[in-house]
Amino acid sequence: YINLFTRKQKRKDKKMIQEYIKNGKKYYKFRNIYIGKNPITKKEIRKSKSGFKTIREAKLYIANLQTKYEQNDYIEKQENKKTFQQIYDLWHENYKTTVKESTLYTRKSVIKKTLKELKTKELKNITPYYLQKYINNLSKKYKKGTIRNIKAIINQVFTYAIKMEITEKNPTTAVTIPKDKDKIINDEDLYYTKEELKQLLKILEKENNLKNLAIFRLLAFTGARIGEILALNWQDIDFKKGQLHINKTLTYTKDGAKIQTPKTKTSNRIISLDKNTLTVLKKHKLNQKEEIFKKGIKNKGIIFVNSENTHVKIDSIRTKYTAICKKHNLKKIKIHGFRHTHASLLFESGVTIKAVQYRLGHSNIKTTMDIYTHVTKLQKENIGNDFAKYMEM
Repeated sequence: YINLFTRKQKRKDKKMIQEYIKNGKKYYKFRNIYIGKNPITKKEIRKSKSGFKTIREAKLYIANLQTKYEQNDYIEKQENKKTFQQIYDLWHENYKTTVKESTLYTRKSVIKKTLKELKTKELKNITPYYLQKYINNLSKKYKKGTIRNIKAIINQVFTYAIKMEITEKNPTTAVTIPKDKDKIINDEDLYYTKEELKQLLKILEKENNLKNLAIFRLLAFTGARIGEILALNWQDIDFKKGQLHINKTLTYTKDGAKIQTPKTKTSNRIISLDKNTLTVLKKHKLNQKEEIFKKGIKNKGIIFVNSENTHVKIDSIRTKYTAICKKHNLKKIKIHGFRHTHASLLFESGVTIKAVQYRLGHSNIKTTMDIYTHVTKLQKENIGNDFAKYMEM
């Protein structure tokens, strides 16, 4: 029985380990030997090697590989050779099931920038030193917000790699984003004061474009996001109660504009509207009915429509706003800055932090607190001037 087993084993070894001649000398090699399966990728691990002087030497090498596999030693060694792109692909498969399609679309350009240099880099070679130099170079090309997003993606990929026991370290924890030395942004450039906002609204009233006036009035007097405003239907406004129902947002995917659920759970909210804003909306509704009747098309119930009777695009609002600021020499802020403006003016009028958090739909009170801290700081700075003005009165 032992002799029979030995003969079978020898025949098996002969198929597995092959003899070859190199420079007149006899050597042994093996090709495509099965070691096991990768627990992460589920792919077979196979190995080939040549240059063995004896069959015994080759067999010992194979046995050593199989032992290391069973102890997870071999897998760790192999996974350390994985490139950033390979781990990114594994992470992305899971990530895309946890976020909205619009998020994937908006992050597309950031991901492209991230993978441009890192994709062929092995994980073990992406050290804190290397990554800091990489981030420093990127900061010369892109804005701080873009750099922050790039770092966030790298961090998520490495966090996933640690979770999957592919690596033990995350180099992003030691990396800092450089400050913009050449670009000094004043706090006043991020939002409007009460007087500046009044000036803009007066100009919009004179232009006699009810749609634009209604959009910017809602931006300034509700603190709603531009996507939330452009997604509104007439049924979302209760004119009797003076309430606005925020329950959806206009976003963009690879297939174009799309209506989807709000950014967070707290974004789903009901907020009150003032009488003047309601009056502007009523006038816009009446004007819209007249225009739609003239064109002979059906009203879809969308509050803000374009010439094709579909949702107004966010880019067209930005273009219009830029043109108005240029024409009338007004200070220009980001569209999202109207949200900051509303929050700041609410705090100035004495509204509580919790009330502002609900009205703006902040999921994290820290976001609200940051604006509150900013406003109170400005108030403290102006105490001296305010007191002097009071004494003059």
